[in-house]
Amino acid sequence: MRLAADHPAALTKSNSIVYSARVPKTIAAVWDGEAARAGMSRSDWLRQTVDPERARVTGARQPRRPHRTADPALLFQIAKAGTLLNQLAHQANAAAIAGSKADVLHTLLQIERHLDELLRREGAC
Repeated sequence: MRLAADHPAALTKSNSIVYSARVPKTIAAVWDGEAARAGMSRSDWLRQTVDPERARVTGARQPRRPHRTADPALLFQIAKAGTLLNQLAHQANAAAIAGSKADVLHTLLQIERHLDELLRREGAC
């Protein structure tokens, strides 16, 4: 006798878990191919294959979002600004303890100059 909570249509986050397993890439490729041929997502195919009587198909395979690329030079500049902000946070914490705010102001000025330089470059492009 099956309880209502055991019915596949009643699966929710509160009464189910995500079950994962590590498999060789060759096996994963075979399973992915089988799922694609069946027009199912990997999860739906595995549920149906492991326990066909209780499997709940949630829908067709969802297409992946296209991968977007970003300008590497821009990413570098953003990372550089992030590094400066991290340094500022460290100095602000140290200044709060030591009572010196000159180091924090110096770092803020460096960040401002760096961002101004970025804006000038973008305006020139």
